[in-house]
Amino acid sequence: MATTATPPRELHVKQIQPGIDWAKVWNNLQGVPTSEGARSAWYAVLHDLLPTNTRLHRIQLVETENYTVCGEKDTTVHRLTECGAVEEIWEWTQIRLAAIHRTGQRCIPPEWLLGPVFRFWPRQRHLATLWILANLVHYLVQNRRTMLLEEYIDYLRRSRWKKYQENKRWGTVGSYLEIL
Repeated sequence: MATTATPPRELHVKQIQPGIDWAKVWNNLQGVPTSEGARSAWYAVLHDLLPTNTRLHRIQLVETENYTVCGEKDTTVHRLTECGAVEEIWEWTQIRLAAIHRTGQRCIPPEWLLGPVFRFWPRQRHLATLWILANLVHYLVQNRRTMLLEEYIDYLRRSRWKKYQENKRWGTVGSYLEIL
């Protein structure tokens, strides 16, 4: 009896988004200076493990690809940047990241949440960007019930306070998180 081996999860992700430099994505994910919970949530997003209706429809568990909350096509990007109060949270985050990078808000693409293939200089700016994105994903994935900008800002400030209690803060994110 012949059995077919299932492909590794990494291969599945590479097939969904073949144009991404996955080695850089994994390095960024492993190097993000945040909690294990935030890294785990971002890992789930990168591997397309969120139970979106598009994904569930593809494996025939739901009848439609549309999100029950708003009626739009339910994708990971939609859930993290476009739907309801999440749009306001994403715009607020884009403005802060744009200020850190001294660029326009439109230069901060939502694709950074699905595959962080960037590398910024100095290293502290790079790690602060990863920290902000990882915490954004963690908040949005873990807190589906309450999606208010004020609560997100409070969550980030508490997370920043915890980060700033570490002795190595200046070596990792420096003062870039003061923008929050």
